[in-house]
Amino acid sequence: RLVFLKNGWPRLIVQGPQADVALRSEGQAWIYSEIIAELEKGAEDSLSGPSFCLNTGDMTYFGYQGKSRDKSPYWRDFHERFLSKLPPGNPEGLPGRFFPAPGNHETWLDENLEGLLSTVPYLPQMGFTAEHRVYKFDYKGCRFIFLDTGDMDYRNPSAWGSKHPDFQAQMAILTEWLQEAKEKETHQVFITFHNPAFC
Repeated sequence: RLVFLKNGWPRLIVQGPQADVALRSEGQAWIYSEIIAELEKGAEDSLSGPSFCLNTGDMTYFGYQGKSRDKSPYWRDFHERFLSKLPPGNPEGLPGRFFPAPGNHETWLDENLEGLLSTVPYLPQMGFTAEHRVYKFDYKGCRFIFLDTGDMDYRNPSAWGSKHPDFQAQMAILTEWLQEAKEKETHQVFITFHNPAFC
């Protein structure tokens, strides 16, 4: 196992018999443990903590070195250190406790999102596929909407580059889902996506 540091922080770890590259940050362990602890409180008593976790993308470094959870050191690491430690059982009416919006790192060298879909296998139940990367759900009077900003362009980081569907189609879907929420007298709507709305 080789560890490369930058300013005292682990930046790159090469490990295993095939010398897989696994980028890790020590800060991740702290973040994961805090989220897990809060979700455990919520699983025991819904008034004491959150029932589920939203994520705005970049869960892994990239889809290289194997695309499925079983083959990718990045997805395997994310599953082992975070997802597998979430409290058992699901909140009422939901298929899981973790709901992500895709980030550019999930699509980097994994255009079909095999890693994300094998790691969070209930996303297709919610309408999310490699060709349709938006979904929504309602929970206790609130609506949660997840959009896809697509690959990041470093020259224009707030650009909306998704083609699954494209920006105009996503805005039409968003408008429809917001109108539905209004008609149902939904208390709050949370819209989640990866790239910042402005830079």
